[in-house]
Amino acid sequence: MGAKHHIIVYDTTKGFSSFVKKHFGKTYPIATCTSKKKFSAAQFKSYTICFFIVNDISDLLNLVRLNTLEIPVVVGAASQILDSKIDYVKNERMFALDFSQSKEALLLQLQHYLQVLP
Repeated sequence: MGAKHHIIVYDTTKGFSSFVKKHFGKTYPIATCTSKKKFSAAQFKSYTICFFIVNDISDLLNLVRLNTLEIPVVVGAASQILDSKIDYVKNERMFALDFSQSKEALLLQLQHYLQVLP
């Protein structure tokens, strides 16, 4: 039965990571990184996809450190100001997550990424 993806969620406020675990935890193996101090881009190498939530500037800097990885990174920010800054660091393996939509629409967007991304 192996899952196609091994997911890691970077979320220092833990709300989004709980949401992902609740809705996808029975289908996919999910790990979390919730500490800015323990962040290391190397720990993300063994996963097939990353959901990355930018809550502040230090999270944005951590996101920049992931630019060397070959895995897809789905990025979202709770603030429009931070969301606009993400555009400056995005690369071809980074995809936007829209937090302005309903939870149901957000779930559909996550499912879409899990189905179409390698």
